[in-house]
Amino acid sequence: EGWKSARYFCPGGGNKFTRLVDCDTASCRVETHYNGVWGSVCSIGFGPKTANVICRGLGYPEGGVGKVKGGGIGAIWLSRINCKGTEQ
Repeated sequence: EGWKSARYFCPGGGNKFTRLVDCDTASCRVETHYNGVWGSVCSIGFGPKTANVICRGLGYPEGGVGKVKGGGIGAIWLSRINCKGTEQ
């Protein structure tokens, strides 16, 4: 479980700061880049509003759905993310 776009499936989508990995037909895991290393975004506090903000930031204007995926290894760079949903 994890993150998926509401209208578009986003396999391997990303930019130089945020990317979607371990995508399947239902979800992807979100990673962020910090000090030259990619690390996971923790699911604690991660919900639909945060998924919408991330998806819009990656170029998917329809937003996304927050689900818990897990399965990441290595660093966790962000946790307790709680977007309002209006961030750009």
